[in-house]
Amino acid sequence: MGEIPPMLGSLAYLQDIYIGRNNLTGNIPSSIGNLSFLSSLSLIKNRLVGSIPDSLGKLSNMNILYLSGNKLSGVVPPSIFNLSLLTNLDLVMNDLEGNLPSDLGNTLPQLQWFSIFSNRFAGHIPASISNSSNLQVLELNTNHLQGRVPSLHKLTRLNTLVLDQNSLGYGQVGDLNFVLSLANTTNFQHLGIGENNFKGVFPKTICNLSSLSALRLPDNNIAVENVATLQFLDADNNSLSGVIPQGIGKIQNLQDLFLGRNQISGVIPTSIGNLTKMSILSLSNNRLVGQIPSSLGNCISLNELDLSNNSLSKSIPP
Repeated sequence: MGEIPPMLGSLAYLQDIYIGRNNLTGNIPSSIGNLSFLSSLSLIKNRLVGSIPDSLGKLSNMNILYLSGNKLSGVVPPSIFNLSLLTNLDLVMNDLEGNLPSDLGNTLPQLQWFSIFSNRFAGHIPASISNSSNLQVLELNTNHLQGRVPSLHKLTRLNTLVLDQNSLGYGQVGDLNFVLSLANTTNFQHLGIGENNFKGVFPKTICNLSSLSALRLPDNNIAVENVATLQFLDADNNSLSGVIPQGIGKIQNLQDLFLGRNQISGVIPTSIGNLTKMSILSLSNNRLVGQIPSSLGNCISLNELDLSNNSLSKSIPP
């Protein structure tokens, strides 16, 4: 506990500092910027306040910078985005603001992990982000970002893209073009684009990615076609219409399925009983009719079921 002593910056040959998950308070001392050999700095999950010192931008050997889970505020110094050797930059869960620099992908060419969720970043996602071609994790959710998501076609190593809870998209058909640019990724696993202004049909090409295991689309206006082999699908509140296809039973690794608050009609298909790994099924607030299929009893892993606010009839299967 206590404050980080400024004299830490006098340990000239220090290469790595890991003092995360403590009760440290006060500011990040600017003297840390004197540690010219420093390659890793982790201050995560403390109670640090104030702004990120501009002096950290002098640490040209820095590979890893973790500042998440504090109470840091203000604008990130532009010099941080010029640390060309950075592979991991984690600024999650602070109170940081400002726009991302337009040349971010050019100045951080080695970046593999970029997480800034739960802050107050605004403006557009820079088109240059695709030039950080080593990116594996890109988490920009829960900010104030807006506008079109640029093409990500160079991010062939990307496995996680989370954009939820921003103001991205214009409510127009072309909003999801960036999803098409992910078709060449080789190990893509997790896509979260919920609670934005996206509209359109979810592209079939991304659904062919056999590694995709989690898809979050809630609170948009997106239609889903031909969903891939998933473990998690959240398409709540998406203005979906039509019927649940019998083919849903082929997604046999599905564990969580959220299709509530849509305009889905017809009956619950009997093939849903093939989803024996499913633990959560939410079909509430739709226009479903007919009987609850007895095959649902085959879903032996089910622990949460919500069929409320439909027009289902007859008795509940034993």
